[in-house]
Amino acid sequence: MSTIAWPLREAIEAALHTGVLNPWCGLCKAGSETWRYEVGRTRYRTMAEAENPLRENEAKQAATRAVFGDMKRSD
Repeated sequence: MSTIAWPLREAIEAALHTGVLNPWCGLCKAGSETWRYEVGRTRYRTMAEAENPLRENEAKQAATRAVFGDMKRSD
């Protein structure tokens, strides 16, 4: 595991513990214990540069949730 992955996991665990994050996926309802973390370089140099593409991706995910959000997840 990369050196950044542990602090990331710790930050997410703290956010889950304090209620800042829900313990399930908003799209598929997967519990946080099954989440996978991908850590890698981004092509963006700043969050400001990444903001519009991130917002576009967020809108696509919201559309997916609107269409498929009531479907039961099968394991």
